[in-house]
Formats: sequence, structure tokens, C-alpha cells
Amino acid sequence: MRHRASVVLAVFFLAVLFLGAQESPDYREMVADIEGLLEGAYASYLEGKAEDARNAVQDAYFEVFENLEGPIRINLGMQVNVEMEGLFADIRTLISEGADRDEVRRKIDLLLARLQEILPVVDAGHVLVAEAGEEETARGEAPPEWVATVDFIEGELRGALDMFASGDVDGAVERVRQTFFAGYKNTGLEIAIRTQRSQSENYAYEAAFNDVAKHMRESGSLFLAEDAAARLVSALRDEIVGLEVPEGAGMSPKTVQGEEIPEADWGVVVGQVSAALEEALSLARMSRGVDAARVIQNSYFDHFEASGMETALGVRDPDRKLEIEGAFTALASALKEGDPEAEAYGRRLVSLLDEAAGAFRGDGEDRGASSCTLS
Repeated sequence: MRHRASVVLAVFFLAVLFLGAQESPDYREMVADIEGLLEGAYASYLEGKAEDARNAVQDAYFEVFENLEGPIRINLGMQVNVEMEGLFADIRTLISEGADRDEVRRKIDLLLARLQEILPVVDAGHVLVAEAGEEETARGEAPPEWVATVDFIEGELRGALDMFASGDVDGAVERVRQTFFAGYKNTGLEIAIRTQRSQSENYAYEAAFNDVAKHMRESGSLFLAEDAAARLVSALRDEIVGLEVPEGAGMSPKTVQGEEIPEADWGVVVGQVSAALEEALSLARMSRGVDAARVIQNSYFDHFEASGMETALGVRDPDRKLEIEGAFTALASALKEGDPEAEAYGRRLVSLLDEAAGAFRGDGEDRGASSCTLS
């Protein structure tokens, strides 16, 4: 792994040393808390209380799962974390749309099953994705053509995992095989790694694709298949740093997971979140902190996530995405607790969103932040 992996590990191990004398986080209790909230959400849904059900799902995500995201990313990789986030969003959407109770139940059960699968690894603190002691390199940045290529591979593998989870083993294995050819070989990535790195590294990636399919065919474990896919994608993202793009190789930088990223004015999202912030602050001034926090949580799902801005950021700038998600959580928590600094948290969130929107536009405008009145 490269420099970023080393930095993440350094921070992680320093944190472990610093907190060594303190009680370790109880991840099993966190999973149990999530289960309790989701079961409560389902019970409310059966009683026709959709708003209560939706709020319970949001509590499970913001108040509990957020504490698991770091350990999941460190131990299992970004893809697994993104998939878990998506399941929370799916459950909330199903509830909001009045979906069939069996469909809601199935999605909740899937999320709870995934949590139980990852719990032993997170609880043990075993680092699967990054390894300590690796040398830092200064190869530069990953070319956008290779970034788009790995994004495509990740998306296709995620699709294969979904097929596997639904019981279509043969279809999932075939999709992994097709991803190997369409994403790894036919894009020229294989040749670039073989010629610019080494044949042995190329063989290792071919074996990694086979490992994903092998776990589907032989072990029948969704967790092991997900882990193998996460390792593969993480290694490829590291490999493409500084990897030159031969003429005609790679995928279009606008291609993500096989689909075109729609051109969007993300400043609209900034405005929507700003308006939600105004409403939340108004409620907070009336000592309605819980209601204020709900407004921000709804804005996260209805504006940031539903607009596609979260997904686009996850592809182009994962670190910025994580920072914005953390800002949403911090603001909601401050409002709920009546923290006098809540407005400052709100200003920071809007500023981060506006910077992200500006980065997408490729300019330095601050349309969202400059037009937002928070007082």
C-alpha cells in the first residue's frame, strides 16, 4: 500500500496506544443497539407509524452505526462500509415509500446479517486491507482513466455480490468473470500492470478475481466473498497511483460503475441543506433540539444522499465525503444536545458542501455559503 494507507495505519495504531488503558469500544453492544432500533422501526411500521419507523432507522445510523464506520473501513475497506450505508438508506426509502412489509423485513434482515458477519473481524481489530511497515512511495496521483476503471470494477463486483446474496450463485460467478475481462483485461489495465510493474503482480490480481468467485462457488460465505472483493479493489486503487495510461487504455473519467455520472448543479444541494439548517436552528431556538436534529438527518438522506452528491463524492473524493458525513452527524448531535456551538457546526457543514460543489464545478465559487444566512 502507499502513503495514505501508511498514514491511516499510523493514526490507528497511535489511537490504540493512547486508548490502551481505557475500556475498548463494545462493538457487539453497538450491533445489538442497531438491531434493537431496527426491530423497533419495523414494529412501528407494522403499526402504521412510518415517521416513527423512519426516525428509528436514522437513530440507528447516526447515533450507533457512525461509531462503527471507522473500524469497518480500517478492517474491511471502503466498499463494505459504503454497502452498509446503502442498506440503511434503502430501509429508510422503503419505509418512506410505503413498501410491502415483507420487503422492509427482508432488507432489515439483510443488514442485520451483514453486521453479524463483520462483527468478529471488527471486534478482533484485525487489519485486512492495510498492512503496516510498507514503504511510502511518491509515484504521484492516480490517472482519472484508471480511477474510472477501478470504479467500474468495484461497481460490477458489488453487483455480483448482490446477486450472490440473493441466491444466484452461478450468475454472480459469471459476473465476476465478465468483470475480469471487461474491467481488468479489455481496458488495458492488465497490460499496464504487467509492463510497468511486473508479471507476478499481474498474476496476483488474476488470482484475486478468482478468489472472489471461488468463495462464491465453494465457501458459500457472503462475508468471505465481500472481503476478497474489498481486498482486490483496495489493492487496485493503490496500484494505479503513478501508473501511466497507454493511448486508448482506461475508461472515461465520467464513467462510474458502468454508468454516466449526471451533470448536476450541486449548488442546489448546498441550498437545500442551508434551508434545512435554517429550519433546524429555528427549532433549536425554541428548545426543540430533537426535532431540529431530525431536520438535519432528513436533509442528509433526502438531499445529500438522494441527489447523488454523496455517491459522486465517494467516487471522486472519499476523504471529503467522510468529512461531510461527519459534519452532518456532529451538527445533528449538537442540536439534539442543545449545544450552543450548533450554529458553528452548521456553518462548517455548509462550507464543506460548498467547497465540494465548487470542486465539481472546477472553480472557486462559494455560491452556497455566501448566500446562506444562519442567524
